[in-house]
This record gives sequence, C-alpha cells and structure tokens, in this order.
Amino acid sequence: MAGLAGLILLNAFFVASEYGLVTSRRTRIMELQHQGNKRARAVLAIEYVTTSLAMLEKMSPWEYQQIRVVLGHGSGFDSPGFRAVAAATRHAGRAFTAQVEAAGLGLVELYQRGREFEALYQVAEALTDWDERIWIWRFRHYATVARHLGEDTKGTQGTPVAVLGKLIAQRQLPELWHARAALVERFDAGER
Repeated sequence: MAGLAGLILLNAFFVASEYGLVTSRRTRIMELQHQGNKRARAVLAIEYVTTSLAMLEKMSPWEYQQIRVVLGHGSGFDSPGFRAVAAATRHAGRAFTAQVEAAGLGLVELYQRGREFEALYQVAEALTDWDERIWIWRFRHYATVARHLGEDTKGTQGTPVAVLGKLIAQRQLPELWHARAALVERFDAGER
C-alpha cells in the first residue's frame, strides 16, 4: 500500500512539473505576443484554433454528421486555411535555413552555440513552437474526426480516417526535430 501511495505521489510530482513547464512556456509566448512579437502571435493563433476544436467534441456523432456536410473543402487538412499554414511554414523554414547558412552555421551548431547567436536561436525556438502547435492541431483534428466518424470510415474529402492518423507524425519543419536528436547523440557521445 505504501508503494502505491509513493507511485501516486511520484506521478503527481511529474504531472505538476510538466504543467509548470508548459505553463511557463505559454506565459513566455504570451509576454512576447504582448510586446508585439509576430511569431508569438502566430503560435497563439494556432493554439486558439486548436482549442476551438473542443466545441466539436461536445456534439453527438449524429449532430456532427450535419456539420460535416457543410464543411466540404473548408475542413481539416484539405482546408484552404491549413494549406496556407503549411505553405507559410515551408516559406518560413526556407528563410530560416538561409539565415542559419548565412551565419556560417548548421542547425545543430546553432543549438550548441545558441547564446552566441541569440536572435537566430530565438527564431529557431519560435519555429519549433509553431511546428509543435501544428502537430497538436493535427492530433486534435484526428481525434475529433475519429471520435465522430470512427476510424474505419472516410472524411469529408474521401480520405480514410486511418490515413489522417498517419499524418499526425508529419512535421512541417522536420529539420528542427532532427537537430534535437543529433544534439542527444552528440551529448551522449561525450561532446560537451
């Protein structure tokens, strides 16, 4: 019994720690947005769109069917809005890569020497926040669709719901995530 209580307390500690990290990061993004930082504003916009999906979770699957026919091309991954976000993200990624290269750096080196290149490092982190919010939106979108349609059916544009599930893992800016993996490898190899 004492072991179970210990596990519960340990779990509570980790949940509180994670909540604190997420809250502090969100607070920082809010501060930047209030200072007029457009990257922070864009990150919050994706977060607000994602949060709005929660209203669909309150609908019954039958009520959702009525909304679904109205959505057409205006929904999910097929929507003009999502396509514009994806195109803007690719454009921002190319511009960022050009800045990193112009500084004579690779992305992994930028992270290792981030404080020497603070402005560029902050752009990298803002793009990571942006990409993470897109990933969260993809997950929430998939969860909403699967909840209402099931996983063995097709979405509004004929895309199987199971395919939407596979798209969750796609990153818009995969190089940012690959760099993190490379950092782990370098650190574990003793490069400090």
